[in-house]
Amino acid sequence: MEFPLLKSLGEVQAELKSVLNGLGLKAKLDKHLGANVIVFETADGRLSSPVFVKLRDNAIVGYRCPYFERLTIGDTGWTYDAYEMGGYTREVKAADADFYKELREAIQENVILKHGSGHAAHTNDENFAKAFDPIMECFWRDDEQVEIKCSRSADGIEGYDFSIFDCEWRISFEGEKAILRRDDSVFGAVRATEVSQISAKLSAELKRLRPNTFKI
Repeated sequence: MEFPLLKSLGEVQAELKSVLNGLGLKAKLDKHLGANVIVFETADGRLSSPVFVKLRDNAIVGYRCPYFERLTIGDTGWTYDAYEMGGYTREVKAADADFYKELREAIQENVILKHGSGHAAHTNDENFAKAFDPIMECFWRDDEQVEIKCSRSADGIEGYDFSIFDCEWRISFEGEKAILRRDDSVFGAVRATEVSQISAKLSAELKRLRPNTFKI
């Protein structure tokens, strides 16, 4: 590793020391699209800032913050970080006091991202998060009050759980598949990306049990 690269890392660590210590983050070297960058994360990698410092020829040339939004999954209490196209980029010829002031503010103002399945009430599974609304739309009648809950099993599998028709239902996201179960019996399995098919399978099973109640 070249000395100028370590010098840039050391400079960022010194300038952001108080902010990073307050958030429990550390500056470290990483790669983004093949280029060297400085990222900010916890020692175990489970939390990070979306902000990263851009390097060119091992020198600091700016920082970037991707656009994303922390979304709530219905009224379950769970959240998901949805990334959007684009982002804010600040480029500089030299990392001066104004640059570091803006960088500190950017790190402080952006929420900390959560990685892995070790966080209660937060998911990194986009398919899981996107499936909630289509699933909820299956219960369209005002007199059918269904509470959908999110859960994560001991082996890290996330799913939606609810009760209706004196049955216990679960839709779990297991790798590339969404598995639909009623009282522990599988009645459907579709690609996890096909959220419309998940709701279609659920609607069909509800319709089969109560043909005058639910639509397909």
